[in-house]
Amino acid sequence: MTGFSLYIGEEDKRIAQTWCHLEEFLAEGESPIVLTPGAAMSQEKFFFEAVLQACQSLGRRALLLSPYLQKIPLGLPRTIKHFNYLPLWRQLPHTSALVYHGGIRACAQALQNGVSQLRMPLAYEQFANANRVKRFGVGYFLDLRAFTAVLLVDKLHDLTASELIRVSCQKIAENFGNEGVINKTCDLIAAMSNVRIVAL
Repeated sequence: MTGFSLYIGEEDKRIAQTWCHLEEFLAEGESPIVLTPGAAMSQEKFFFEAVLQACQSLGRRALLLSPYLQKIPLGLPRTIKHFNYLPLWRQLPHTSALVYHGGIRACAQALQNGVSQLRMPLAYEQFANANRVKRFGVGYFLDLRAFTAVLLVDKLHDLTASELIRVSCQKIAENFGNEGVINKTCDLIAAMSNVRIVAL
């Protein structure tokens, strides 16, 4: 693996105030589980209700990330915080596990930060990536029909308590540097094909 070329844009400029609120929440207790179903998911309310029930059963704090207020359960306890938006690359270093649909960018950022993952793949490459994450020993996946609070309790407990998963996440993160990724990739391709490639 040569790495993953991650683009970090101008996100910080528009979340300065939000970040202050997040820091207050983070200072109140243990690292939260982050829940983000993805922009295209239509079952968000079902997703949040199932995971929140599991988090409360485990006594875990959680962050909900979604711009759709109508999908957020009412009456959230103090241990659960909702934000319309947060860039994952800022939040993941303070996260105990990531629960999401399995998009490639979120996956790469979780791997880079050594964060365990629970995925609910819905389409496209998400199923193949879910299998890879499980094979790496850094997470699990549940399909839509199995995404229940009962099964989530079991999976989330493992993701936040297993020393084996923690070590696997750390090993992946240590080998996931994104500096010079394009040049490394070009060099590898060139070495395999005996052709000199120059990155633009």
